[in-house]
Amino acid sequence: MELTIDLPIRGMSALIDILVEKKRESERERDKEKRTEGLEKTDREKEKLKTRKKRREKNQKRGKGKEVVVAAAAVSLVVVVVVVVVVVVVVVVVVVVVVVVVVAAVADSISIRRKFNFSFSARLHNQSIFVLFALTGNKPRLKQSDRGPEHADRSGTGDLGETWVSVCGNSRAMAVWC
Repeated sequence: MELTIDLPIRGMSALIDILVEKKRESERERDKEKRTEGLEKTDREKEKLKTRKKRREKNQKRGKGKEVVVAAAAVSLVVVVVVVVVVVVVVVVVVVVVVVVVVAAVADSISIRRKFNFSFSARLHNQSIFVLFALTGNKPRLKQSDRGPEHADRSGTGDLGETWVSVCGNSRAMAVWC
């Protein structure tokens, strides 16, 4: 079904002109909207790309910063461990030296040398024997040599042929205590 309107020719041409003009105007508006929409889209995309790039840069900087912090923490941890080990070693050495000095001082203050008329060796083993002697009251047996106990054989072999002189009396035993 077709709709026909009979209009005078002048009016029809004016109506056609108006319709054509409206159509062109609507097309222009659509094109304009598309252009602005396209521009808006491209602007938005550009902004998104910029923000993504900034985020990437920040994340890379953060990552590098974390690596530097981790490396610094590892170095400081190694330094702390080395310092602790050195301090522990120094403390152990100081404690051993103090113990040796105290043992020597105690043995010297007891004056075993005057009581039994012998000199002690500077060895820690002999000093500890003298301290034990002082604490327990037992009398030690000492190795005798031609030139006195201070010149005795220091090899520590403990041959059975060596002569041991006891404060308790003479014997050929290897025992340290009477």
